[in-house]
Amino acid sequence: MKKTIGRTFVAILLAGALLLCAAPTSLASGNDAWAALLDRTVTAIGQLTAESGELTVTGTASIAVEPDKATIMLGVSIADASVSAAQEKANITIQTIIDSLTALGIDQSKMSTNNYSVYPTYDYSQEPAAVNGYQVNNMLTVQVSEFALISQVIDRAVQAGANQVHGLTFDTSRRSELYRDALQSAIGAAREKAALMALATGKQLGDLRSVTEDGQIGFYSSNVWDTRSEAEMGGAQILGGELDVTARVTLVFELK
Repeated sequence: MKKTIGRTFVAILLAGALLLCAAPTSLASGNDAWAALLDRTVTAIGQLTAESGELTVTGTASIAVEPDKATIMLGVSIADASVSAAQEKANITIQTIIDSLTALGIDQSKMSTNNYSVYPTYDYSQEPAAVNGYQVNNMLTVQVSEFALISQVIDRAVQAGANQVHGLTFDTSRRSELYRDALQSAIGAAREKAALMALATGKQLGDLRSVTEDGQIGFYSSNVWDTRSEAEMGGAQILGGELDVTARVTLVFELK
């Protein structure tokens, strides 16, 4: 196959060289020669494509499932006149939140610091602006394996002093199992599509040349940002809905 392709391209190059050497001086004749060379080149390339034809198809499959766990980002943002004062207040509040969630049954191994930042705040009423205090942000990532506890985690954290709650992400403990099923279905869908396309174009489906997994999709995120007190909230209302565990593949077949 490679030798045939090589001989064809050599023939094209030789034809082009001969045309260049024998090209008449008139512009019209030169244009005709180039047009003829272009026609022969297009024909040769078309023949090569037919000889080495490929069909690339994608297949996608999704499985809907009710989430049974979640990851929540929560914490505090505190401003004070000095860094030390703001840090102390933030640390006390974070520890109170951790103790509150531990009492709820969340193991500390499921909690981790997601972000800790300190930066100055400015008074822009004067020129130039002057530093008038410091802002400390201390954020935790909390993994909740019992879906029924999600609302309670948020409520307890707010009661303990959290004024930042966001980045709520739902997931399922059956992800690996469901993804395997979705992957098999995606491959089946791609094969079926390839067979139909080959039939519609009058070709025969040949050997499978490559399979590419395009990745899995399935996390469901809800952007929650609430700084209200527990009394104002009246209890967090969280609905997980459904998430789709999705697999996508790309198959390349030989066409005959």
